[in-house]
Amino acid sequence: MERIPGESLEQEVERLGRAVERLAAEKSALQGEVGAEATAQVSRSLVALREGLIFVRDSRSAAGWQELSPTMARRETVMVEQARSVLTAMPPEEGMVLLGHAAHLAKDWPTARLLQKGAGPPPATMGTQLARAFPGQVFSIWLLHAFGHDSQPIATLPRELVLRRGSLNEALAELGACFLLPLGDPNGLPELLRGEQEIRWIYNAGCRTQIWRQADALFFVREATPLRNEPCLG
Repeated sequence: MERIPGESLEQEVERLGRAVERLAAEKSALQGEVGAEATAQVSRSLVALREGLIFVRDSRSAAGWQELSPTMARRETVMVEQARSVLTAMPPEEGMVLLGHAAHLAKDWPTARLLQKGAGPPPATMGTQLARAFPGQVFSIWLLHAFGHDSQPIATLPRELVLRRGSLNEALAELGACFLLPLGDPNGLPELLRGEQEIRWIYNAGCRTQIWRQADALFFVREATPLRNEPCLG
């Protein structure tokens, strides 16, 4: 599993694949050394790392959004399998926190409409599948912003976050600079939160959806800033 200097992306994918196969073959011996849960965690981590590299490899070679869709669907399937394997191993009284990017944790993604042509999570997102598999047990919080900048590491993607006029983001910006807004029962929400709205997120991408279908609460910041290394004040 140790990285090899000068190794290409394809070579690293192949090497990690061999490591996953070897781990499966020596599973019993490894369980005797570190225990069943640690063995399972190593396997999950290796598979996740390999699949992440496969996504990077295939996304680099894709000539258009259509070619990228199967790669994104494969990645989503792996993420769902990873989450399910962790949940299966957990005691019934315990829970799990998932941190997701863009719409991967949307609870009802098929009801949303993308605002522009491009690659996005497949209809059966991880959040959608988990919400269906565990009804009433999933609580989703979406982070939204109005404007600002992020710490996007890819130079070809925008780092400036632009406020979209007429969007839900703009309406939330008028309410405050930073707050947590529970959504709860849609019948008790104002029309702004009950009806379909345009919503913007990272890369200035977005969708139109009824937000209560996707999330149980919103965490909103008016101005987003890049990650900073600062001491905790709390």
